[in-house]
Amino acid sequence: PWLQATPDPLTTVTWSTWVELNPQTADRLGVGRHDFVNVETPEGTVRARVYDAPVVPPNVVAIPIGQGHEFGRRWTEDRGANVLQKLSPQAVAGSGALAWGATRARVRPANEFKLLPTLEVIESPRNDGEDPPVKITRG
Repeated sequence: PWLQATPDPLTTVTWSTWVELNPQTADRLGVGRHDFVNVETPEGTVRARVYDAPVVPPNVVAIPIGQGHEFGRRWTEDRGANVLQKLSPQAVAGSGALAWGATRARVRPANEFKLLPTLEVIESPRNDGEDPPVKITRG
């Protein structure tokens, strides 16, 4: 269980699968952080909660891999979604490697809300001139 509780280094999300969307994309879809969405691909559907991430380009869906345990016991069975099963089986010409960005997906709100398990203290951390988390001064 301690591996399930180890936070993702960028989002601090634990114990689940999440969908990273640009805030503009999330607004257009009418969803926000903690809302469930269904990400539909030709290979199947992933149901997960939204994590708004300005580093994700608009109109891109990013879903970290690493969850999706179907078998196991108390700490692993039916935990998260296996994202790799939902990717189109396309290969990069010449290398045979999986074409990670080749899968087209449709994101639909699932009209359900549940808090993401994160370690964040601030709901919307910023690091800019408007509201800096640390004030830099000269001595």
